[in-house]
Amino acid sequence: MVTSYALVVPLRQGEAARQLAASLGIARADLKLGRRDGKLVIPITRSIDPPTPESTVEVAEFEASKPPGSYKDLLAAGLREKLPSSFDIVGDLVIIKVPKELAGHGAAIGKAILEAHPNIGGVFHDEGVGGEHRVRTVRHLAGENRTRTVHAEFGAKFQVDLSAAYFSPRLANEHRRVAGAVRDGETFVDATAGVGPFSVLAALRKVKARLIAVDVNDRALELLRENLRLNRVDGRVEVVPGDARTVLGGLAPYDRVAVNLPHGGLPILEAAWPGLRQGGTAHYYAIAAEPDVEALGDRTLGGLAASVGGRGRTLRTHVVHPYSARDRMTSIDLEKD
Repeated sequence: MVTSYALVVPLRQGEAARQLAASLGIARADLKLGRRDGKLVIPITRSIDPPTPESTVEVAEFEASKPPGSYKDLLAAGLREKLPSSFDIVGDLVIIKVPKELAGHGAAIGKAILEAHPNIGGVFHDEGVGGEHRVRTVRHLAGENRTRTVHAEFGAKFQVDLSAAYFSPRLANEHRRVAGAVRDGETFVDATAGVGPFSVLAALRKVKARLIAVDVNDRALELLRENLRLNRVDGRVEVVPGDARTVLGGLAPYDRVAVNLPHGGLPILEAAWPGLRQGGTAHYYAIAAEPDVEALGDRTLGGLAASVGGRGRTLRTHVVHPYSARDRMTSIDLEKD
């Protein structure tokens, strides 16, 4: 065991505290994180002022670090080959799709993830996305039974509630890419804003553009407004409640629009296209079977031509991540003629 200074924080603050220690250059990678009484114990090189009223700085003992093993190694051999090799981490919460045949082992799987990843506060099974607002349904497996957390992404922090608004950490590079494409003088509309990753990251760039975030989900908009304040950009983004299909006409014209609603986003893209300026770009996300990915952009344009008289060209088609064994989450950039 090794004695070291330690930053002790509630588990829900664990990810933010780890990032703070890393940004200050005081994190100790040579020691394992600890856990006790519902708190995360983070080894640090020197004492600091506690960052929150609920945190303390102490002296504690730690085990020397070793390369992290897989959570599968902590489960019975008969389960390992059926378990997913990856899962999503949102803040300090894990979302995993447990195969149906292993449903009875959910608690054990959750506990194994907590043991392998001591900075994780809670583990949830992903039961799929559905409902009017396309929110993910999750079932608690282990650890803290809360769905709210703080997720960090490219210098921004996001209040996320898994039960209130859809959020995918797998889209992080897309959030940054689209936000980075916004140029001075443009009007950018995030037509399905959720908790605001596109809008917040664009605002943090301090680009001289008009930024508009639209969503029909009131709970998502509450989190979005919190995130604008949290990242100190609340004066940079206009928040518009309502269904994008009905409000986009009142926001036109605009130069760039993001439609991130992979299941059912085409009607919103159809509503957005007429308000897009000539030469403007639509960033559209859809689920496509792997053989159809390359043709998805042109097929989408064909549908727009038939429905709203849209003409344009495909700038880019890109697989963001696997969605199922056969399907892929796909990003398509379309330019309007």
